[in-house]
Amino acid sequence: MKLGIALGLGLLSSTVLAKELPNIPANCADDVAQVGYCSTVNAPTFRGPIEIQFFVVVEKASFPTVESVLGRYLSFDNWPAYAESTETDALLFNKSVRMADIKQDNETIFRHFYDYRLKSPIGYQNVRGVTFNSRVTPYAGALASLEFEAQNTGAQEVPAGEKLLVGSEGVKFQTGAVHAVSCAATNFCDDTQWLLVYETKLQPEIDLLPKVAATSIQAGIEALLVGMLFNDVAL
Repeated sequence: MKLGIALGLGLLSSTVLAKELPNIPANCADDVAQVGYCSTVNAPTFRGPIEIQFFVVVEKASFPTVESVLGRYLSFDNWPAYAESTETDALLFNKSVRMADIKQDNETIFRHFYDYRLKSPIGYQNVRGVTFNSRVTPYAGALASLEFEAQNTGAQEVPAGEKLLVGSEGVKFQTGAVHAVSCAATNFCDDTQWLLVYETKLQPEIDLLPKVAATSIQAGIEALLVGMLFNDVAL
């Protein structure tokens, strides 16, 4: 089944204390019945960080194991194809690369280099950076959890041929998490399905009218997740 874009997605703060899953919205079941997912957005009126959450129901027939769901997410080389499969103009990738994994504090870090344009009311905004992703002890109620954080300071290693990158471009910070959850924890999916929770907290470099910016960010992430989890994009 191929879906067009309809909502948005996001990621969660990777702080030590943020080890609980977000509450599922009361109206989520209705949205899941219609499009397969629901989302929430929290943004201040003037300045400050934006929080976006996605709750996506996926079929075990397509993703038989938790690892297969997370593997789809970690296939960073395929993110442009995911977005393109929705025929969106909300998110346009120049490049997306899964760089070589590294070890840090005895953890494996899955590194993601990205360079994309995000459509906004004031024109396309360029976003470029490197995100560190790592498996962590599952949050309470999750079967598996993955945390990520954009690297915002210092010179970054980038793929061969890419221009110098210091910190990140387009965002002041972004943290997040992705969780695979058993449908036994919900009342709108069953044992033939998984619930994927994807949350993010971020602050754009242009920190004006966050509520307006949040709509654009939501649409871009939505395009990515819909293509990733619902559309038939060959890896």
